[in-house]
Amino acid sequence: MKKFNKISTLLLVAVLLISIVGCTKAENEVSKKINYADLKTEAGLASGNMEENNNYILTWDSERACIGLTEKATGKIWSTIPYDFYTTGKTTGRDAIMMGAPLMLSYVHTSNTRAIKTVNGYTGVIKNGKTVCKKIENGIRVEYYFDKLEIMIPVDFVLRENGVCASIALGDIVENENLVYKISLTPFLCSTVNSDNKDEQYIVVPSGSGALMYTYNRSGERKYSENVYGNDSARYENEKLTNTKDIRVPVFGAKNGAAAICGIIEEGAACGSVEASVGDSEIGYSAVYPTFTIRGSNISAISFQDGKVSEVETISMDLSGYEKVSVGYYPLYGEKANYVGMAATYREFAKKAYDSDNKKPDDTRMTIKLLGGLQVKDSVLGIPRDKTVAATTFAEALDIVKQINELTDKKFDVLLSGFGNTGLDVGSVAGGFKFGKVFGGKKAYKALKSYCDENGIGLYSDFDVIRFNKSGNGFSKTYHASKASSMFTAYQYQYSVSLRNIDENYKKYVLLNRSQLGNAVKKLVSFSDKNDIGGLSLSTLGSMSYSDYSDPAFYARGGTENDVAEIIKNIKKKNISVMVSDANAYAAASADKITDAPVSSSQFDATDSDIPLYQMIFKGFTDVSSEAINIANIPRKQFLKALEGGSGIEFVLSAKYDTDFATTKHSVFAVSQFSDNKESISEYIKESSNFYDSIAGTEIVEHRVISNDLR
Repeated sequence: MKKFNKISTLLLVAVLLISIVGCTKAENEVSKKINYADLKTEAGLASGNMEENNNYILTWDSERACIGLTEKATGKIWSTIPYDFYTTGKTTGRDAIMMGAPLMLSYVHTSNTRAIKTVNGYTGVIKNGKTVCKKIENGIRVEYYFDKLEIMIPVDFVLRENGVCASIALGDIVENENLVYKISLTPFLCSTVNSDNKDEQYIVVPSGSGALMYTYNRSGERKYSENVYGNDSARYENEKLTNTKDIRVPVFGAKNGAAAICGIIEEGAACGSVEASVGDSEIGYSAVYPTFTIRGSNISAISFQDGKVSEVETISMDLSGYEKVSVGYYPLYGEKANYVGMAATYREFAKKAYDSDNKKPDDTRMTIKLLGGLQVKDSVLGIPRDKTVAATTFAEALDIVKQINELTDKKFDVLLSGFGNTGLDVGSVAGGFKFGKVFGGKKAYKALKSYCDENGIGLYSDFDVIRFNKSGNGFSKTYHASKASSMFTAYQYQYSVSLRNIDENYKKYVLLNRSQLGNAVKKLVSFSDKNDIGGLSLSTLGSMSYSDYSDPAFYARGGTENDVAEIIKNIKKKNISVMVSDANAYAAASADKITDAPVSSSQFDATDSDIPLYQMIFKGFTDVSSEAINIANIPRKQFLKALEGGSGIEFVLSAKYDTDFATTKHSVFAVSQFSDNKESISEYIKESSNFYDSIAGTEIVEHRVISNDLR
């Protein structure tokens, strides 16, 4: 009976929790109710040419709601319905329904924001709704009316000299009782015919380093979907189901014979995902496209059945903090019609979007990441506590750097990671804006800094300005913690590697208010000035993307790209060099150096071959080092992957190892001891020296996948 009562109590608490989460936002007025029948819809433009410039013609087919983009020089036509299929005139069957959809929606009803439904644009608009096309500057606005749902989505198509941009002003969306959750935009504009020819027909997805999806029918239809910049860190997760590489660059594409098309999510990337479908023999085409999640959501446990937690996604009533989401489509021809051309297209976009100075980087051959310390379990008079211990002091770091400097006459950088008050573990914001006492104090740090300066070695110190579980330095974990879409604090947890669920041995933590990030970085810059820290590493700021529902500007990760890029730009104005790790595009394009650049994709079954898309974009744009060799499952393969992408090699090192480290989540210490790695470091330096001499200051202009083992 006691066991039954305990389970009943858990069920009741869980149900009450989800009720609170569901009702809190529902009571807020989101937008004025609109009588859909009273919307004034003028007669739309008839089919024909809508806009023209030196290179392209933009066309509109009112009957099939199809946008066409014709290159004047060659006559090549790209369209929202694959052009070869469009010319057949077929309008019935599954293929016509799928490829004829100008967009697709996920939505919820205001009476139940937990029941997510989907609608295909062909059914919702062409069969059961209408479209209205209007002329705008340099293009057209197409209003897609889902009459049965009483939803209208306006999409602007603006012609450019090098392609076309499709965008949605979120404030212009019309809703009534049904609210839009996700929008998949132009799902077949970026497509290719299915084929066994791997060199001529493929889909490019930006998973991790990048990957190809071949379009032949390998095992029926294969689908791919990943969120741009990873999952929203402010969302609650009961368990970590997968450990994959995140999308770091919002670019995708399709090669179709002698031509290709590159898609770039230009605005709203942080609320977007990249979706792809290949090998569907019934349709005969493969495609890749963006989906925008324009409302936030959160996960909550509601019941326990058969030993399993049943979860539900609750959708926020409020729109994203982004004013607009947009995708640029850029046709590519000839030698540029491949994934190398797509990388070059995005590189040029990023330089302009993030105001890069376009200076050629002084390529660093190697990055040494030195691990400072961590927290271990201890007790005082029988009372348990966490104690910070040093795995590498400043004096030991100096000794390691000296020994490595003797192994090479080439440039390398040093990154100090985990030298704050709590080491590598979450503590106060930015490690308390100080170095931990256990590492040796200011005098020892200055000796290390002086040696690095004298020998041309870049020295960076990493600080976490996002995650914290202790108040201090003006930041309160109660008042300065970001909020999830439920309007409760977005608590974060450590997860068990083996069980993938929340590990209760570690304290939960919070994420700093998005509005406070600039303030935290200002304090960090002040600390850097006082301590002569010439290089700052901001690993979490560059790689984490999250919502904050304490401010509407940050709903559904709104403003992420511009906010972080501006923060990094302001640091660099102080003549402080900025390093980022495993960085999202906006941070990578703004910083001086990238470490831990991904060398593989998430390697889902749906993808076929990894490519160094990330390196092709940033090599020659900024300084790049790949993931560490010595902590990889196959170090030799990791080394070759670094060479393939033309990026520097990296090692993660520490001075000593203690058996207490084995009981922590930092398994890296088992393989990071410098004395165990010195010989292999020397060998890798010698083997790669001539190669790096030959590629210094270059960009990647060609890359071929000959086989999985030969590139």
